[in-house]
Amino acid sequence: MVFDDFQVQWYPGHMAKARRELVQRIKQADFVIEVADARAPATTRNPELEALIQGRPRLLLLAKADLAEPGTLSSWVKAFRGRGVETLAASLTSGREAAAIRSRLQAWVEREFSRRQGPADLARLAGVRLPKSAREKHVRGLVVGIPNTGKSTLIRVLGGKGVQVGAIAGVTRGLLWVNVAGGVKLLDTPGILWPRLEKGMTALKLAWLGCVGDGAFDPEQAALKLIQWFAVRDPEAMARRYRLAPGMLEDPPAVLAHIARQRGHLESGGSPDLPQGAESLLWDFRRGRLGRLALDDPVEE
Repeated sequence: MVFDDFQVQWYPGHMAKARRELVQRIKQADFVIEVADARAPATTRNPELEALIQGRPRLLLLAKADLAEPGTLSSWVKAFRGRGVETLAASLTSGREAAAIRSRLQAWVEREFSRRQGPADLARLAGVRLPKSAREKHVRGLVVGIPNTGKSTLIRVLGGKGVQVGAIAGVTRGLLWVNVAGGVKLLDTPGILWPRLEKGMTALKLAWLGCVGDGAFDPEQAALKLIQWFAVRDPEAMARRYRLAPGMLEDPPAVLAHIARQRGHLESGGSPDLPQGAESLLWDFRRGRLGRLALDDPVEE
């Protein structure tokens, strides 16, 4: 497979502005929750964040765990914890898991601050009603990560209201403090990438997962590369999803044309609309309709 010719460059103005604001807001934060995609725990972490969070207590949340291959995800969690990074893998779509996330996050916050906060602060974190004077002070946390990893969804799961959520990169544009349960304020930040050109597999993974805007890459080229990847890594998943004939995966353009026809994406003359077929394939991939996958192997990092 040849992937080196694929590249993305996406660093819009709102992202540069958000990064500058984040450098200032970090001074107001007591802790940081970093959100990454469980299917690509290494690729979807911004390497600049380590310096930006300035040594504050951090929890790494590997979101969309229901879309990740369980064995590989478990290895990633073990690897991160072995490096001293408190790590939690979870789905943000299950009501039962949402309650578990709230409980575990609250326990983590309490543990982090039990040594340097008074009884009133701990009571507030536990949800105990306090006098107005005691309730005015909040514990503040930043929710950070690259675009489309689940930051805003996490805040909604934790009880935040008025947070925009979308399945495309760049929905959150500004920085906003949101009150969540237990007397905690979280800052919902726009996804922030690193300002450099990415090529090869890293660029492809970011495109496949929707972590960069569609204008940053050629969707048809990304879809063809994805078909090649499946042909090697999990041919049965793609053949099953799109009812492909034996041997069809050896011809990626034919597969893309087949998907376009199957979805009714046709041009005026009846030929398959390949760009629309590519969008359908990428959408299916991002929504987990091709099965639970692992894009990063722990040994790669």
